[in-house]
Amino acid sequence: MDFRSPAAALLLAALLASGAGPAKADPVDPAAMKPVDALIAGFNAFDETRLEDAFSGAPNIIDDVAPYNFSGAGAVKRWFAANTKVMKAAGMTGFRAVRAPHPSYFHRDGFLAYAVVPVTVSYAIKGVAQSERGDFTFALFFNEGLGWKIGSAAYTKISDTTEPPIGAGLK
Repeated sequence: MDFRSPAAALLLAALLASGAGPAKADPVDPAAMKPVDALIAGFNAFDETRLEDAFSGAPNIIDDVAPYNFSGAGAVKRWFAANTKVMKAAGMTGFRAVRAPHPSYFHRDGFLAYAVVPVTVSYAIKGVAQSERGDFTFALFFNEGLGWKIGSAAYTKISDTTEPPIGAGLK
């Protein structure tokens, strides 16, 4: 189909008029975002206990450090250890993550929530300032006794000024 044709224009107009388009996000629930803020604060403080408190007891975490998928009991400890290894091997100092003031997408369905959170990370590698941008995607849930927790988290790196990328070639 030639997308410059009148038929294509009519189809596009019909789709737009029908409300088809990007998904509409729900209003952000600040309480559901507390474990996200705890994760950021825990990493900035390099505090494994604070990180563990943000997650469920058996989360799934996907990150850009090997083995890339950390799941089940002890996942946060293994994730923290893998990141610590990469940071030390790279000579990284001054790690600081900052999340965007608002998720780029947030949806809540009762005791469950889904959030996509843009993050900027700055640090130095052997004294040279570096930065990266990415999105953290979270599946959160509410537990009556524990409050909101992260059940799953996946980090997607969008840009990185580090050459070679952090962790490249580490065994």
